[in-house]
Amino acid sequence: MKKSIRYLFTFLLLVVFLGTPFVGAHHAVLHFNLEEMSAVADRIFIGECVAVKETEEMIAKGIMPVTTYTFKISQTLKGQLPATRSSST
Repeated sequence: MKKSIRYLFTFLLLVVFLGTPFVGAHHAVLHFNLEEMSAVADRIFIGECVAVKETEEMIAKGIMPVTTYTFKISQTLKGQLPATRSSST
């Protein structure tokens, strides 16, 4: 009887841990639709990507690849933006 309770407890733990998504993790992917993205965005614009620069930078005590995108903004839909904006990822 004791052995079957142990197996049941182990099974329940596996179901809880494997069946629960890790949404709070730093590497989690959150799913948003266009309406949700627009609601949480502080800036939205229409523009053209005019430059892409791939470099490496020191981030968190390690060298990490960084890509900087430069956009020529033709219309601002939300927020305040200059005519040209660069953003790194």
